[in-house]
Amino acid sequence: MKNIDIVKKGDWIFTCVMTPLQFSHFETRNPNDYDQEYLNSLDSEAYSNFLNDSFETTDGSSHSFKNCGCKVISEAYAKWFIQNNIHLMFDKYENYDNKWDLYTYDVRQASMAAGLPFEGL
Repeated sequence: MKNIDIVKKGDWIFTCVMTPLQFSHFETRNPNDYDQEYLNSLDSEAYSNFLNDSFETTDGSSHSFKNCGCKVISEAYAKWFIQNNIHLMFDKYENYDNKWDLYTYDVRQASMAAGLPFEGL
């Protein structure tokens, strides 16, 4: 588990089935598992991003940043998000059709009330 004291700029907050403290380390993708024509079309920066945009979770599964709503956030926002268990707020909207809208609105309002710009989910 990651300690709140070492959350830093560039850490990831997850808006999928993962929670912010649920990953163990970043992993490198294996290019042999992907379409070579697609890989050849990437410039060097895009290729580097492709190789480094997944992580292995504590349960051993793999997760791709590009396949969910993951974002890079500031240190202050990361600390606020985790210390206030913002990722757990989503559960209270379970029975609503517009749960993402409600969750986003409440997180935006809470971050602004804390004096932080809303950086997403």
